Amino acid sequence: RIGQEIGYSVPSAPIECKTAATSAPILPSVTGHTSNTVTLQWSAPQQMVVSESEIEYVVSAVLDGEVKSQMRTNELTATLNHLEQGTYYKFTIQPFYKGVGSERVGLAFSTIPYPPDVPLLEGKDHSHMVLIVYTDRMVLPAGMTKDALIVSYYKMDSRGSTKLYGTDKSVTVAVSSQTESQVVQINGLDSGSKYGVTCSLRVRVEGKLFLTDPSEALIVATDLPDGDFTEISQEVSDYAAATTTQVNNLATRTSQVLDTVQAFTNRVTNDINAFTSSLEEVEAESDLVVRASEKLLAGLSRDSCIIKGVAYDGTSLGTYKASNIRTIYECLEHCRNSHSATTAVSYAIDNNVNRGQCRCFSNRRGSIFSRDNFMLSLNKYCWDITAASNDKWEQCTKVNKTHTGGVIATTEGNSNIKGCLHECAYRDDCLAVTYERTTGRCHLRRSGSIGGASNGADSVDMDCVAQH
Repeated sequence: RIGQEIGYSVPSAPIECKTAATSAPILPSVTGHTSNTVTLQWSAPQQMVVSESEIEYVVSAVLDGEVKSQMRTNELTATLNHLEQGTYYKFTIQPFYKGVGSERVGLAFSTIPYPPDVPLLEGKDHSHMVLIVYTDRMVLPAGMTKDALIVSYYKMDSRGSTKLYGTDKSVTVAVSSQTESQVVQINGLDSGSKYGVTCSLRVRVEGKLFLTDPSEALIVATDLPDGDFTEISQEVSDYAAATTTQVNNLATRTSQVLDTVQAFTNRVTNDINAFTSSLEEVEAESDLVVRASEKLLAGLSRDSCIIKGVAYDGTSLGTYKASNIRTIYECLEHCRNSHSATTAVSYAIDNNVNRGQCRCFSNRRGSIFSRDNFMLSLNKYCWDITAASNDKWEQCTKVNKTHTGGVIATTEGNSNIKGCLHECAYRDDCLAVTYERTTGRCHLRRSGSIGGASNGADSVDMDCVAQH
């Protein structure tokens, strides 16, 4: 205004205001809590001008006006973590739509407080104990009160280190004062026993009850009953003395057994040395390339190729029964002389209706057609490679060489190339193997030839080792 004249300034810049899209959430509640978490649940606002799926909720835990934990969610439940133990928080739930907040709703609740101190033993006898729990030292947040003390006790072993299964019991004592310690008496205990005792405090907040974690355990041993135990003590002493005598006798007998075992071991060692000397004499006098000890071990190992109680059936090359075929070894020899394609045989032994019958097969294993205790089966390749001398193996094994034959299968866990070739012996189409020394992996291969260099893997042809 200037004198009687009125003038107007230029209008301010316009601003944009947005109104809330929803009313406040309803029915907030606590559905769970621990010493450092609280889980909240609520219902959607009753008034909304947007879709419920477009609403985001911001949930906060506030202490003394400061937000201690906060999260955002599109769900109707949230768990706030990393809260302080035994602390009373104000929780708020506020809906947002595109960054604009609506009216919030709140409630107050507490995390579970610290457990009580270890109970103090005030007195005991053979059947009961009296404890003091200093609940007055527990400071609870505002709005939380002490409701009852839960004292749990259980029997333990004689060393007090292991809880005995099925002995758990508890007593509940109402808290008589918020500011005084609590006295608890436990009756009906067994005399001369050890018990573990813990206590938890049940607290009340906003009409809800919950327990703190249990305190550390107090170990209490009840007294023995009154009476004269002289006779029992004597029995225990006699038993201990008798047990000591038995232990000493056992130690003496054990020493005698050890002496006998050592003497037996010495005799066996001497016999082995003498036997080795005999083998060396045979080796020195023999004109064979294979040492006598190798012959003996080969003979023993070859028996593992005989499968007892099993008869094979496959492509038959012939069936024979003659007076000169009395063992499965003679059966294999007869079949090899009669049929060059023989790779396995079966032989009927005592108590079989076909006793002495020898069958020749071109299959290395065939299929089982019967299983009894009166049949034997033998694989030619197993028999031949087991009898091969160390010199033969060294001659046929190509160190750090691969093989051109196609891989049929790969097995694990073989300790050497001999075991690898034994697996090949029972596959009709397997004629060579490659063995990885570092992994124990065995590659079964078809016909082919020794290939190029292969670091850490050796190869061998079946016909080279089995050639006789």
